Amino acid sequence: MRRQLLFTGLLAFQAFAQPATVSEAKAQDAGREEDQSIQIATDVVYGHKFGLAMTFDVYRPRESNGAGVMFINSGGWRSPIVNYLVADGDGHRLSTDAELDRINSRLRTTSFWPLLENGFAVFDVRHGSSPKFTVPEIVGDLREAIRFVRDHADDYGLNADRLGLWGGSSGGHLALLLGMRPELDSVNAPDGVQGRPAGVAAVVAFFPVTDLQRWTSGFEQRYGTETSQRFSALDFAPEEYVDYSSIHFASPDDPPTLLVHGTADPAAPIIESESMHQALLAARVESRFVRIEGAGHMFEGEDIDRALTETLRWFEEHLLRSRH
Repeated sequence: MRRQLLFTGLLAFQAFAQPATVSEAKAQDAGREEDQSIQIATDVVYGHKFGLAMTFDVYRPRESNGAGVMFINSGGWRSPIVNYLVADGDGHRLSTDAELDRINSRLRTTSFWPLLENGFAVFDVRHGSSPKFTVPEIVGDLREAIRFVRDHADDYGLNADRLGLWGGSSGGHLALLLGMRPELDSVNAPDGVQGRPAGVAAVVAFFPVTDLQRWTSGFEQRYGTETSQRFSALDFAPEEYVDYSSIHFASPDDPPTLLVHGTADPAAPIIESESMHQALLAARVESRFVRIEGAGHMFEGEDIDRALTETLRWFEEHLLRSRH
């Protein structure tokens, strides 16, 4: 049972410091949402798919620095995150609805707040979700979201060339891929759309998957099940995995990239970030690799504080560079 629970919730983005109770989380979240220093717009529509709206939430500081960060809300290529693991004695179990509500509130209060209080707008982006959509389709959704934010940068008080991408786990996989392969787009993009700019200036990835072929092979050996059965977003031709693996596409024009990974991650082994960092350096791309000793596929306590501090510094350095 423990093994089954582990890979059911594997790629949920768990990088949040958690308060003692759900009510405490809600109280903290409500207090900050009422803070007059930020403006919040929920369910902004950036596109449509199968008759459904694709949306993001926008968090805007009243004193903007002109830069924005798009957070890819993705776990197991599901969006928004639908479950995660919590410690239960010597093992783990899937979260309850109340615990999931708590982790989602952490996105706004703990994870987004350092950026907001330093002038960054934050876009909490949802994509077409597994099990309905596969990675190639998800990439198209997120490219459309990037293009939408760039096209509407003036409306948000932003410079379109000061836009960063951030994600963890499957969100980190997607952030790297979108940052390094600007030519990847939706196969259904209307005429004239694909030619419009849709790149970003900096990327941050927490415990990402960077080589789908290596990762799926290792996963199947560790857990004795096919990845496409557990992660239906990977249910496309395995020979195409290379096209959606950032490890193969490092080039000198890639955006500066920060990678943060725990040394004890059983879900996405640290080699995923180690090898990506080396590939970026070999391509003469500015990259930093932060190794967090003993951390698994989640960050808590001092680990999340460190990860968020590194994230803020990276975006300050690379999205506000011209101001220094």
